[in-house]
Formats: sequence, C-alpha cells, structure tokens
Amino acid sequence: EQYIVQSLFPGTPEFYQALPAQKMYLSRNIEPIVKAYAAHLSFTGFVAEVKQKEVALEKLILADPSLQRLILRVDGVAETEMIELARFYEKQGRLEVLVLKRSFGIEDDFRNNDSSFDTCDVLLGSDDYGLLDILKNGPAEN
Repeated sequence: EQYIVQSLFPGTPEFYQALPAQKMYLSRNIEPIVKAYAAHLSFTGFVAEVKQKEVALEKLILADPSLQRLILRVDGVAETEMIELARFYEKQGRLEVLVLKRSFGIEDDFRNNDSSFDTCDVLLGSDDYGLLDILKNGPAEN
C-alpha cells in the first residue's frame, strides 16, 4: 500500500475520487499489481495482462450500451490502437471521448515521434491538480 501511494503522481487519487463515473483499469501488468492499484483507487474493475488494449476496450464498449462518455488515460505509444478504436466509436456517434496523456516534455514527444501525442486532447504534466481543478471548477477564463 505504501509503495502504491508513493508511486502515484500528486493529485491522481483525488482526481479519480472526484470523477463520478465507473472506472476501469486496462493494463499489460500482472494481475496482483493491477488489482492492488485498482483497489487503492476504488476502480469499478480491472483487466490485467492485456495484450491488445483495443480488443479489451471494445469488449467493454459493446458490453455496456448505456456508455456515453469515455476518458482514456494513456502514457505511451502502446495505446495508439486503443485510441483509434475509441475515436472510431466517437465518429459513429456512439461515444464522446477524451484522451489524457502524461507528458514530461513536449519536445520529447515530438522527438520520439509519439503518435499518441497527436491523438490526445489534454497533456498532463507531473501532477494532476490542474486537471482536478478543471473537473471541480471548470476551465479558467482568459
């Protein structure tokens, strides 16, 4: 439990607590680790050892016809196919999709030719407090 708390970015638990929605965790990691994080963050469920996230996501989408909005929180190029699948359902009018991507340096995203950077809606830095503030208070007016 202590390791989980220390490994999370600041504001991450608060973000998930403030989000009034079902939360599913799809991960390539092994089940004991995924289960521990999902439990700590009070997720609705999880799928561990996922080889193809787009296949797992499609199963979730098709299993719940009432699903209208989807937030994908991604951290690398391994999620490109999953993002493309979500965008396909968005274009069909089935879902509204918001893609959040963790990024520590925009120049690194461009240098590494990270295609998930091109498909994200929001870039997150090293903490989630800004995202939490937007969730609670709405976007700041300029």
